This record gives sequence, structure tokens and C-alpha cells, in this order.
Amino acid sequence: MEFDGPGSTIKRNADGTMSISTTAGDVIEIDQKGSASVHLKQIKAVGIHNLADVESHNINNIVGSVSHYVRFIGGGEVRFVYNASGQLIELSATNVITTVSQNNEIVFKRKQVT
Repeated sequence: MEFDGPGSTIKRNADGTMSISTTAGDVIEIDQKGSASVHLKQIKAVGIHNLADVESHNINNIVGSVSHYVRFIGGGEVRFVYNASGQLIELSATNVITTVSQNNEIVFKRKQVT
């Protein structure tokens, strides 16, 4: 994703929040505490940077969908759900490092404790 490209905009709101809109239609909203919500138009793949950093990975089949819960060593988690057609229908993550490629592939990485 490009945030400084032509047509991308950054908006500071009066309440201390901020939103960043990209030319591709993606939006990042940052609250007063610095937490970010990312709204991507399309995600083609979800991945984990290093499986050695995974503490647990639970997979559940629920009414035609597959739910994944990944917990990283030292904290951080990722939850995502695919439907029976292989489409991503839900994705959330907390306390992790997130990278999105130009090919709309999202990869999660454990935060290193300092």
C-alpha cells in the first residue's frame, strides 16, 4: 500500500482521530490511543511471517466456514474466517506487526518484547 502517492489523503479529525485514504480505496483509521483499524478493499492471502513464533493455532469448521485463531509467543493474536468458497469474510489482529504487499497479501509477525 502506498500512503504518500498522488491522490492519497490524510485527515486529522477534531476529536484527535486520524484517517488515511489511499488511491486504491483502502482506509486506515487511527483512534486517540493510537490503535489502528485497517479497511482493505481486497485481501488475496493471509500469512504468518515465522511459524516458530506461533504459540498456538486453532482451526474450527463452523457452518460452511473455517475459522483460524493464531496466538503468538509473548502475546498478540490473529483471527480470520474463510467461507466454503475460499473467500476471506472476517479478519482481526491485535498486538502484532502487519505487512501488506502490493499484491494484497497480508502477513502477521510477532512483536518483539524490548
